[in-house]
Parts: sequence; structure tokens; C-alpha cells
Amino acid sequence: MNTSRQKGDQLERAVRAIELAVLRQSPGYHEKTVRIQGKKNFKSSAGVPHEVDIWVSVELAAGYEATFIFECKNWKRKVGKKEATDFARKIEDANAQRGFLVAATVTKGAEAIVKSDRRMEWLVARELSADEVPERVKRFYGVFSETIEDCYHIVQKEDSAAEAVDLTSAMFTVHGEPEDLVRYLRAWASQVVKPTSEGVHPFEAVRRYPPDAGLTLNGLPVKEISVSGKVRVSHIPGEVVSRFEVAKRGRVIECVVKFPNGTTVVMEDWQLLSQKG
Repeated sequence: MNTSRQKGDQLERAVRAIELAVLRQSPGYHEKTVRIQGKKNFKSSAGVPHEVDIWVSVELAAGYEATFIFECKNWKRKVGKKEATDFARKIEDANAQRGFLVAATVTKGAEAIVKSDRRMEWLVARELSADEVPERVKRFYGVFSETIEDCYHIVQKEDSAAEAVDLTSAMFTVHGEPEDLVRYLRAWASQVVKPTSEGVHPFEAVRRYPPDAGLTLNGLPVKEISVSGKVRVSHIPGEVVSRFEVAKRGRVIECVVKFPNGTTVVMEDWQLLSQKG
């Protein structure tokens, strides 16, 4: 179960993704002139400390910069007058051109504060239902491959008799620098063997090295490496961790694939909405 902090972070990530997409659609967008920061702390001219969830700064020209700030409230209850008043102060102290209060619902008192401040706007946010998640997101998966039963043959001298080598203790260097032989071999095998269908697939691969390749094993140059074995391929389904729509801005769905080796892949599916009305 997500904590209130996690829910808040999810909405903030969604808003950041949407705003970045909005900015990238702008004809004048350039990464060097637009900065988006999360959880930015700043002080007013009087020294009052503040924190904003998202801070967007746009350099319009040399010496001219516009600031836009966002306050994200992923709450079940309505955002009240106090929160709206506090945000109005942040807009003033940040000297922001616009401030966006992102929330599902607000009280009448909070809405009155928003309407009374020409620089503040309430953006209605809602969590999408599972039925609104596109099929392409539901079907998203990651491909995880692991090499099994791998056997390596390393040639150093022509017509020399095969000798067993302890891969974990062998002295292996690349251009004079020590390298982990097991890691090197398996990284190479994973590069040359790339089946994507699920199941166990046999494979073989050979790589020959010129004299100046710089590979040595126990002091002798490596001329050829071959490998045979099997690769096990698994499809790891993604998990939708957040799905939000912000009125008049866009919607974004975040899907995460967690691989058995601890790595993750994040996919963001977003759609911009009309900003009219």
C-alpha cells in the first residue's frame, strides 16, 4: 500500500512528465533555456523559507527569466483555504509569473482564493481508472536474458593442446589493465546472443582478435574466444505504478518492469490535452 508521501511523489512525477512534454512541443523550446526542478527550496526577500513541488524556469532572453511553480496535492480530502493562501504567498515570494495548484478537489474558500489571484490557477487532477489504461501499456514487458551452461574456449597458440583454465583466478588484461575474465566473457556473450522469444535457446559464437587487440591471458596474447551454451529468455510484465490526468494539460501513465537482477525499466506513456477552455 502506498503511503501519502509516495502518492504525492507519484503525482509530482506525472506533472513533471506532462509539463516537460508540453514544453518540448513549444517551437521555442531548448534544453539550455528551460529547467524543471523538483522539491526546490528558496527564500523570500525577507528570508522566509519555502519549498515548491515543481519549479520551472524559462530563459526568455539574456537577463530575462520567467518562473512557473506547481503545488501538487494528491489528497482524498479537499484542498482548503489555508493551503491555497500558503501557495499564493509562495507565488508572490518566488516572483513567479504563474502558479498552478494541482489537486482533485478544493473547498469553496480555496477556489475563491484561486480566482482572486490572477497568477494562480487550479488544475484538476484525477487518477485514471484501470479501464482507461491503453492496451499497449498493459502489454508492456521487459526481456530478461541469462546465460546458462556456458562453455568458453580461448585460443592463444595455434595447434596447442587444450588446457583447463580457472576463470576466477586467471590473470586477464585488456590493454595492460586487469579485467574480470568471467564478467568480460559473459558481457561479450550477452552482446552476441540476443534471442527475444521466451524459452531456452542454444547458441554458439566465435570472435577472433588481431595481434594489436591488447587481450592477454596469463601473460600470453588471446587470438580467439569461442562460446557455446544456452540462454534463458523470460518476459517480465510491467506494473502500472501511477496513472494521472491533469485537466487541460495531459495524462501520463508510468509502468515499471523489475528484473530479477535488481535493475528496472520505466516506461512513461503520455498524451497532451487541449489547453483551451
